Amino acid sequence: MFIARVSRGRTVREFAFAVLIVPSLVCAFWFAVFGGTGIYLELVEGLAVSSNSLETALFYVYEQLPGGAILSVVTVLLITTFFLTSADSATFVLGMQTTNVDINPQTFIKVSWGIILAASAVVLMASGGLNALQTAIIVSAFPLTLILLLMSIVKHLNLK
Repeated sequence: MFIARVSRGRTVREFAFAVLIVPSLVCAFWFAVFGGTGIYLELVEGLAVSSNSLETALFYVYEQLPGGAILSVVTVLLITTFFLTSADSATFVLGMQTTNVDINPQTFIKVSWGIILAASAVVLMASGGLNALQTAIIVSAFPLTLILLLMSIVKHLNLK
């Protein structure tokens, strides 16, 4: 819903370019540069990049590069921006869905959803870390999967 609202007035070509092509190219470039650097450091330089956890390996690679501190700060800023914009769009969409698709939900509604989402994340992370969060996502998504499958079957059979 958020992407649809932001993309209103754009052509399909502009939408596809901005939502599909550009992010894919940026990700491919990112993985090629920093993944390739990590592989080079591991295989050629003999550094133990792979012995780091998934969360710290990128920062370990940064430490080996000139300007690594600047890259670390930029990466943390990018991650923060990603989480903030994702949370903002999630609260916006939840606000729209809980106010009968009001295209401008009240700030109180969005703030309430933001608090609920933040509290949920804090409780899940405190109770079991990433594994608890992954389990909660799977458990909550399973009923939705069944509903979507049932809706697809009904639509396919044209039953109403």
